[in-house]
Amino acid sequence: MRAARAVRREQGAWVRIGIAAALLAAAAPADAYIGPGAGFALLSSFLVVFTTLILAFLSLLTWPFRTLWRVIRRRQSGRPWIKRLIVVGFDGQEPKITERMLADGQLPHLKRLAEQGCYSRLRTTYPSISPVAWSSFGTGVEPAKHRMFDFLEPDRKSYLPLLASTRIGEVTRFLKLGKWRIPLQKPEIRLTRGAKAFWSMLGERNTWSTVLRVPITFPPEKFYGAQLSAMCAPDLLGSQGTFLLFSTRPGGEKFKEGGLRFPLRKNGDGYEGTVEGPENSFLDGNPPLTLPLAIRPDPTGKSARVTVGDETLDLAPGRLTDWVSLVFPAAPGVKVRGICRMMITEMGEHVTLYVTPLNIDPENPAMPISHPSYYATYLAKRVGPYATLGLAEDTWALNEEVIDDATFLKLTYDIDKERKDMFWASFERQRSGTLTCVFDATDRIQHMFWRYTEEGHPAARGKDPGPHRNAIEEHYRHNDAFVGEVMAKLKKGDMLVVLSDHGFTSFRRGVNLNAWLLANGYLKLKEGASGSAEWLRDVDWSGTKAYALGLAGIF
Repeated sequence: MRAARAVRREQGAWVRIGIAAALLAAAAPADAYIGPGAGFALLSSFLVVFTTLILAFLSLLTWPFRTLWRVIRRRQSGRPWIKRLIVVGFDGQEPKITERMLADGQLPHLKRLAEQGCYSRLRTTYPSISPVAWSSFGTGVEPAKHRMFDFLEPDRKSYLPLLASTRIGEVTRFLKLGKWRIPLQKPEIRLTRGAKAFWSMLGERNTWSTVLRVPITFPPEKFYGAQLSAMCAPDLLGSQGTFLLFSTRPGGEKFKEGGLRFPLRKNGDGYEGTVEGPENSFLDGNPPLTLPLAIRPDPTGKSARVTVGDETLDLAPGRLTDWVSLVFPAAPGVKVRGICRMMITEMGEHVTLYVTPLNIDPENPAMPISHPSYYATYLAKRVGPYATLGLAEDTWALNEEVIDDATFLKLTYDIDKERKDMFWASFERQRSGTLTCVFDATDRIQHMFWRYTEEGHPAARGKDPGPHRNAIEEHYRHNDAFVGEVMAKLKKGDMLVVLSDHGFTSFRRGVNLNAWLLANGYLKLKEGASGSAEWLRDVDWSGTKAYALGLAGIF
C-alpha cells in the first residue's frame, strides 16, 4: 500500500506538470483569466433566444434562394471525390500500445480499417501538446503560422499567465440604478488561433462541416456548419475546471490545485453550507452568486437528502448523481444556469459532499460555446444535458484524492458516452460534407492510470494492485469497438479517418527551469522575496532577462 501511494504521489506530480501546470489554477487571480460574470450571462442568454428566433425566420424566408445558390455553386465546383468525410480523433492514443494490441489481435476493427485503407505513424507537432497539435490538424499549418505554442502565454504588460487561445475582455460601461449596475455592453471574447481552419475553407465552397469538441475552438468560429467548443472552454466560474468540496472536516479554503473547500455547519439534525457561483457584475464589488446547500442524513446512514437552491435529491454515499441543474438568481428577472454532478464521499462522524466543476448549462449557455449559438441547446434537446467544460474529466479531484479511481472512470466514460451520442445524432442527419469529433478519454485515462505501468508499481511486478490496473488497454479496446460501430454504418461515398494528436509515455523526472534561470543570473527576484508567490509575482522584471512559463516556453 505504501508503494502504491508513493507511486501515486509521483504520478500526481507528473499530472501537475502534464495538465495542471499547463492550465490556470482554480483560485488563480482574476487578472490571469477573467470569468464570464452574470452580466455576460444575461446578455449571452438573451442573445441566444433572440438570435434563434431571428435566424429561424430568416432561414425560412431565404430558403428558396439559398437552395438555388447552392445548386449553382455545386455545379461550378464539380463533383467531390467523396460525399462524406468522417474524422474520429482519439486524443493521446499511443502508437506503440496500438501496434502491440493490433499484433495481439486485440483491436480487430482498427486492424480491418488499416487493411482496407492504410495505417501510418504521423509526426506530431513541436511541442507535442494538444492545443498545438490539434490546431495544426484543424488548419494544416505548423505552429509558427497558427501561433499556438502552449496552453499558456504571458501577458506582456503584467507577465501574468493568459490562456494562449482565448481573450476575454471586461465590461466597462454600466448604467447605475440604486444598488444595481446594468451592463451596457458584453465583453470581447475571441479566439486567438491564427490561420483558417479547413471547415471554414470548406464552408466558403458551400460544403457543410460539423465540428464536435475539437480542441482550441473556443469561442466558436462562424462558418457554414455547426461547432461545439472544447479545450479551453471555461466552467461557470470562468476557470478551467474547479471542483467543490463541502465538508465538516477542518481544512483550508483551497487545494493545491483545481479545487475549493467550503465548510458544512451543523444545523439541527443536518448540515448547511453555501454554493458559490460566478461573480455578479450587477452589483458593485462583483460578489459571487450563491445558493443555499442543506444536507439531511437519514438516521439509518444509508442516504441523505441534499437540497441546493430549488433542487432536492436523495443521495446514497459513493454514488454519483446525474446532471443537476443549478439556477443562480442574479438580478430581478435574471438567472444564470449551470449543471454539475454530486456525490457524498463520507457520511458518519464527518459528512463530505463532492461537487464536479459547475459546467455551463448547454440548454441555457451563459457563454458562446457553439456555432450557431443555439446549436448547444439543440444538442441538449437531442441527447440530454452534457459536459461543456473544455477539460471535462475531473483529473484535479483524483489528483487530490477527493475521488477514487472508480469514480474518475465513471465520470470519464459518462462523458465519452455523451460525446458518442452527439456524434451519432450528427452522423444520422448529415448526408454530405465533414463530421469531425474528438474523444478525450484516452488522454485523460493515460494521465491518471499510467502509474500502473511504472517500474516499482505492484502492477509492473505482476501483483494485482486493484480492479483498474488495465484501465488503459481496456479503453483502447473500447475505442476499437466504437470504430467498428462507425465502420458498420458507413455508406457509399464515405471516408473514415481515425487519428491521434500525439502519443504517450512515462514522465519520471522534471526540471524547474525558473530555478535554473535564477541560479544562473537570468531571472531576478524582488528584494526579500522567496520566489514562492503564485504566477511569478516575486520576480523583479526590471532585472530579469529570461523566464519560463507553461510547458514549452522560455521568454
